[in-house]
Amino acid sequence: MPETAILTDVVVRDGLQALKTVVPTQRKIELVRALIAAGCTRLEVASFVNPKLVPTMADADELCGQLPRAAGVQYGGVVLDSRGMDRLLEADLDWGGVVIAASDTFLERNQRCDRAGALARIVEIERMRRDGKTRISGYVSCCFACPYEGPTDFEVVAELCDTLLQLGVDDVYLADTNGHGTPPKTRELLNRVLARVPADRLGCHFHDTHGQAIANLDVALLAGIRAVDAATAGLGGCMFAPGATGNVASEDVLVLLAAHGIDTGIDAQRMAIAGQSLCDELGLLNNSKSGQALLAAYQ
Repeated sequence: MPETAILTDVVVRDGLQALKTVVPTQRKIELVRALIAAGCTRLEVASFVNPKLVPTMADADELCGQLPRAAGVQYGGVVLDSRGMDRLLEADLDWGGVVIAASDTFLERNQRCDRAGALARIVEIERMRRDGKTRISGYVSCCFACPYEGPTDFEVVAELCDTLLQLGVDDVYLADTNGHGTPPKTRELLNRVLARVPADRLGCHFHDTHGQAIANLDVALLAGIRAVDAATAGLGGCMFAPGATGNVASEDVLVLLAAHGIDTGIDAQRMAIAGQSLCDELGLLNNSKSGQALLAAYQ
């Protein structure tokens, strides 16, 4: 069990990206400020992708130009190619997330390339780093299953994680894109991946489609994983994974971490208030069980 955890809240990017409603830039900035006030120090805020394909991220450059640059707060964004990396560097973000998948069909739908093409893009992105200042995190999507191809070969996932580290990325995240993971599957996948990748360079990005994300995360913590992606109010989804729902809720993760004696310095109640405010405004369901309990206690 790790003594500390690295929690990245991805609500501003992954939580809002798949919405049909485009959230105004200023509302995103308000959300960022509220999360920082709650104690969040790592926020994924944008995808540097084609705005015609992902209109909810069309304001990525404008948003990054207005981010509050508070001491100790780090920002990241998703980049799929050299054009995206150019924009991330111009925005002066702290890290970029690059994506590959254990499924060529998913990659074709999401990035219009196969695994070889995605790896070639990652090599180019790695070359663009500024003296190591900008960190790169690699994400292996469809780590449990692909919405088009079905169950994933865990050995392929482990191989991709190893390959990403060999290419130079700083860490790798297992992304349960459509939320098909279960605790037994998580245990099996981690056994395969940890045979190739050190626990301190591995993270988890779990979606909660089948209500298993927090249980899966508990398995990961017990295996020594300390880097976790989560979204306030459990918002999110994936436009390329039909039926996939939100990310594991940050509020729920904080309660789990506290149960293991891990203090992140984040005020879960203040985070819950920020999440409910956003849900009320956008007409969205708050998917955080702990968040709702914290709000009831607050009222």
